[in-house]
Amino acid sequence: MAVNGICHLRRRLSGGLFASLGLFGAGVMASSNAVAPPAGVAYVLQYEKLGRSREEVRQRLASCGREWLVLEPAVDSGAGAAGRWSHGELDAIRAAYPGRRLLSYLSIGEAEDYRDYWVRAWDARRDGQPDPGAPRWLLPQNPEWKGNYRVRYWSPEWQALVLAELDRCFEAGFDGLYLDLVDAFENFEYDASRREWIEHRTNPETGRTYRRDMVDWVRRIAQRARERRPAAILVAQNGEALLADPDFREAIDAVAIEDLWSNGHRRHNPNEVAHRLAGVRPWRDAEGIVFVIEYAMRADLRAVVLEAARRERLPVLLTDRELRTLGEWHPPAGTGRRGP
Repeated sequence: MAVNGICHLRRRLSGGLFASLGLFGAGVMASSNAVAPPAGVAYVLQYEKLGRSREEVRQRLASCGREWLVLEPAVDSGAGAAGRWSHGELDAIRAAYPGRRLLSYLSIGEAEDYRDYWVRAWDARRDGQPDPGAPRWLLPQNPEWKGNYRVRYWSPEWQALVLAELDRCFEAGFDGLYLDLVDAFENFEYDASRREWIEHRTNPETGRTYRRDMVDWVRRIAQRARERRPAAILVAQNGEALLADPDFREAIDAVAIEDLWSNGHRRHNPNEVAHRLAGVRPWRDAEGIVFVIEYAMRADLRAVVLEAARRERLPVLLTDRELRTLGEWHPPAGTGRRGP
């Protein structure tokens, strides 16, 4: 089975990024793609708990009552092409709920050693360090997620591998993409020699900022996706700082924010929460689609998260960090009862 590829990066509290929200300008617009907010979202990357067989998993997803399903594109990542969802299976899951959209998980800022593109010789020792002869774009393993390797995401060679995976997702019948590691630019904004974070830091390899390189990468993905499927939906996970860029806003349809109010075990610093919310509110207020994913474990922490979500008028998916279950969908206050 596939494993979760999410990376939770350090959140910085610098106050300059969204000072007075001036970077958005007076007429902030959400994506030009006319997409309605989903009535409910499920986010599942590991399927073991949903059923004992592939067919049971398919039936559970079909009957879950959520409008948007974010899915790992392979039911069994170790089985090659045979392990991927088929067009017929996706059609059946989609048809079970009116207006349903199926979004394929796609990591654009880290390489995963269980993907079709991975070459075992890149890290034959499995020590988390690329071996001699590995492509230059491949960087050491993310210490928080075994099997996930940081990359120079602006590299044409890396991008070609991801775009090939994108093509496979649309060939299988997915309606859109759920882009993870959009916030990978943060890895490169830290100056280890000075022990500080430098927002809008310049990438010496491209002459642009690392943020701009990510915006351009997302734009390229959006162009390819909509060439394959004109109505393709693109959701960016995290990287809310990029919402200050109109090109980024135009490329995507929705933003998903992880761990906004908690890290799953305790509440975040209020200043950190306020900083992230400052980046999200203009998009929300312009009727851009945004939802929060929280992994709160304790009942008291879940209550805190839900109350904060109510105040901010943000829908929230409470789920497990391993993304093995459907979780609980909580729409914004005043929009109806809790989803299934």
